[in-house]
Amino acid sequence: MFSSWDLVRPTLWHPMSMLELSMMDANTMPQLSTSMHNVPGVSTDEEFFKDLSTTEQQKETPDAANKRAFSSYSFSSSSVVDEEGRKVMSTRRRYEDSTGRLKAEHEREVVGKRLKTVWNRKNDKDEGEHHTICSQSTPEEFEKLWSQTPFGKVQEKKSKELEEAGEAAQSDQQQQQQVSSKSP
Repeated sequence: MFSSWDLVRPTLWHPMSMLELSMMDANTMPQLSTSMHNVPGVSTDEEFFKDLSTTEQQKETPDAANKRAFSSYSFSSSSVVDEEGRKVMSTRRRYEDSTGRLKAEHEREVVGKRLKTVWNRKNDKDEGEHHTICSQSTPEEFEKLWSQTPFGKVQEKKSKELEEAGEAAQSDQQQQQQVSSKSP
């Protein structure tokens, strides 16, 4: 299984958000793209960015001449209606910069119940913090409910595929080591 910090790596974060977006009904996409209710609210943006100081980033620019300053922000919001007629939403935000600052949020909602997972690291030397906020239930109850949604089912399937791929890669590496140790 993945650690909580593995989930915010770009190699997993971005594919999962694309997978969630691809599950949205193609017929509703043109309507949603012009709808302003799917754009994050100003207060939501302000809440996410309030502890991300741009002046701090300028002070802590990388020392090495070949390492450039950068920052990256991504946002995605996906929603589907499942077989039972429940609206299921997944919203992801992720910020990272060259100082090692990382902040990510994944908010999920099913039938008015929300679970928000937050990862926060001040710089590359910081171990960071990870916490979960759940409304109207416990995180365990929410995860059980989430696992029954289309997003939850796809997430579980993708996790199994990635675990199997990781095990296969590890097995291949061990076989290569055995072959190279037998060589004269």
